[in-house]
Amino acid sequence: MRLHALAATAFFVGVSASSLATSAVAADLIWQVENPFRFFKSTRSFALHEAAFNAVRGNGALPADVVWRIERKLNDPDCKDASTPDKCADTAGPHYQQSRLGWAA
Repeated sequence: MRLHALAATAFFVGVSASSLATSAVAADLIWQVENPFRFFKSTRSFALHEAAFNAVRGNGALPADVVWRIERKLNDPDCKDASTPDKCADTAGPHYQQSRLGWAA
């Protein structure tokens, strides 16, 4: 009888130890949704917006005009002088043709 009780105790200790080891490994998982915003067809589109948000936000507090800043980050053409369209075309960067159409293009 004692042998059965000892075997049962050893079994439960073994099961408990293995479940603790499994839960420690499961706690180390990092989950990431592939396409967290359902209105974007590709993950690349979401990544573009996420990068613009992170660039605008920085490390400080969230600015009051965060939406405007994100739109500017996404839509401003790649040029050094954006004061007029002609000056922007004259100082165009390598991604000018693509960026001047805006992010939705």
